[in-house]
Amino acid sequence: MNLFLYKIIVFCCFGTLSSTLLAQTKGDYLNASVGYINHHFNDARHSSIFRNAGGVGGILQYEAVRDLEIHRLQLQVALATTHQEFASVSTNTHGTLRYEYCRALTGLQGVYVGGYVDFSALLLERSGLWTDPGAALSYVLSSSLGGLIRYSAPLGESWSVNTAAYLSLLNYVVRPAFGFPYPASFLRDGRFSFNLNGLAGDIVQSGIVQTLDTFVNTTFSAEITRDVGDSGHKVGLLYVGNYLFAGGTKPFFGVQNFAGISFHYNLSGKQ
Repeated sequence: MNLFLYKIIVFCCFGTLSSTLLAQTKGDYLNASVGYINHHFNDARHSSIFRNAGGVGGILQYEAVRDLEIHRLQLQVALATTHQEFASVSTNTHGTLRYEYCRALTGLQGVYVGGYVDFSALLLERSGLWTDPGAALSYVLSSSLGGLIRYSAPLGESWSVNTAAYLSLLNYVVRPAFGFPYPASFLRDGRFSFNLNGLAGDIVQSGIVQTLDTFVNTTFSAEITRDVGDSGHKVGLLYVGNYLFAGGTKPFFGVQNFAGISFHYNLSGKQ
């Protein structure tokens, strides 16, 4: 791992542990966020140049907050397109489905630690001049087990702040073969077919189990919310930053920043 990544991890962990905090309000919530996303990335399968893509992103989440634990089921989606400074254009589609569980940390009120499991798919499609149609599609598919730490704290009577840090620890990662969007097993003699029979199975089975030395997916989020009346509903502003590294012969590096408006609907009734 490079020095930049270590700085991100240390910053997230230090920032999360730096306060004495209060627990989140108990209840069941349906949360939604929408906003702008910027993706700074380099996929060595396509180019050695880092590019910037801009677009829209959204998050839909069910959250259950109990006395000592929090459960979350979250779906994140994003669609971003590079600017026109190059002859070819990259359209990046990113989706993550994640379940997380955490418990209150004894001795630090409002601090929770736990783990998560997720499935993530990042698709990068090139179009325009100087684009090889046979190699226009690249991707990073992963399923991860990881650790997380989060906290919430009040800011006066109606405002609160929530932060969280995530780090993948054990990952099953699928990347395309060199020069083609197919896995290497699909390209061997006697296996390839132009009608792509059985391609999905080869893609799923072509993954490699990786840890922090060859694959890193770390996320930091910060949100400030305001109560809406006495209903328990909230509105807020949300920031989510993500760093993704997938090693190998043709590695991928990406930093994704999301900023948007969030809405929290209290499913449990009045507080």
